[in-house]
Amino acid sequence: MGLTLLSWNVAGRRGVLDEQIAAVARREPDLVCLQEIRPSTVGAWRAGLAAAGLEHALDSAGFLGRRRLFNLTASRWELTELPA
Repeated sequence: MGLTLLSWNVAGRRGVLDEQIAAVARREPDLVCLQEIRPSTVGAWRAGLAAAGLEHALDSAGFLGRRRLFNLTASRWELTELPA
């Protein structure tokens, strides 16, 4: 039995967010690394991933600065955030 990792640049899309969340859930990953998450969609991503069994999530929103997009990592297992 192996670990399934899904990495996806979701391109900050809002209009297809529900479809993207469903696509991730269908793959039944153990670990998800998403790039280009928007502050306006992070809540929906976290809820959708949690519903798919990826209850533990960390994001890089704290490092936004002048950037408007960030990364989100979600896992079936507890994650540990390391210092920058």
